[in-house]
Amino acid sequence: MPVRYDYDQGLQTIEIVCEGRLEIGEIRQYFIDVAEDSSIPGGAVEIVDLNGVTDFSLTSTDASDMPARYRRANRVKRIRATLLVGSTDANFGMGRMIQAYFHHVMPEHVFEVVRTRGEAEQRLTTLR
Repeated sequence: MPVRYDYDQGLQTIEIVCEGRLEIGEIRQYFIDVAEDSSIPGGAVEIVDLNGVTDFSLTSTDASDMPARYRRANRVKRIRATLLVGSTDANFGMGRMIQAYFHHVMPEHVFEVVRTRGEAEQRLTTLR
């Protein structure tokens, strides 16, 4: 499965790892799963690691559809922010495209793209 997640209670983060070929179906399923996961309390920050993705099988229509489908998970879990980590130009660029759609549809949601896990952790400290 190309999208896996785990809740880190100490950091209060949902750690998401995407690998291989990333398709919209897996992303949609993650949104459903996290909304229904009783082990995840409200108020977490998502950290999405895109570094293992080798093929973004997403169209611009898929990307534009993500924020609307994300709303339920966000509402149920009161997710404070989403941080995408993409160290390659391709992963970072795809993250920025997704970020643009989120900013358009959900301007109130903190959604940022960074190059390294270290940058994500630094940003995490300012979100607390």
